[in-house]
Amino acid sequence: MNLKTFLLSALLIGSLTAAPAFAGGGGHEHTDLEVGLVPGTTQLMVAGDEDLLGGDESIELFPGTGFFAGGFAEAEPGWEAVEVDEPGEIDAIDITMPHQISLQRVSFDAGFEMYEPPFSPVLTSDGLSYQFIQEDPPIETGFHNDLIYANFGNLGDTFAATFQLVDPSGTYGASDPFTLNFVNVPEPATAALLLMGTVAVVRRRR
Repeated sequence: MNLKTFLLSALLIGSLTAAPAFAGGGGHEHTDLEVGLVPGTTQLMVAGDEDLLGGDESIELFPGTGFFAGGFAEAEPGWEAVEVDEPGEIDAIDITMPHQISLQRVSFDAGFEMYEPPFSPVLTSDGLSYQFIQEDPPIETGFHNDLIYANFGNLGDTFAATFQLVDPSGTYGASDPFTLNFVNVPEPATAALLLMGTVAVVRRRR
């Protein structure tokens, strides 16, 4: 292995060993996608990491345990109604108004699944919706729900899932469709071992 190949391998594996941006239970700040309104309108929209929503980055799914043993799963990013006093590109939802804001499945790649914790399947076919659960009494942001993204594929498999935000009550208009990408990755400890093995190979060949 030449130095260039080694450096590329180190960069790739190093990205896996770093604290994943959308991993649950990793001790880092929880990440959410924000649900709100296109400024000055009543049309729903989603905001968050531009690379994620733009398709340049994928949500990492890690080897599962328990119900998800033998597969890959992750519970981040969550879904949160934007805060009323939060500045930016998205208007807040009026939590005093009745609504049924929901996440609708437009299309999923084969094998990709979603669950309501702990393991109740949701969005099992195209066109189905999951209504976000609003706190009672309402919390400041209206709702904050975490759903599980999962599959029972192989390491390295990638999936795309296209969604739309809808409101069956008619209070708010549907969002434009948006796509999230997912990739199955090893546990950080496993990736670190792979990096150590790569270093050992380079040293033996010198």
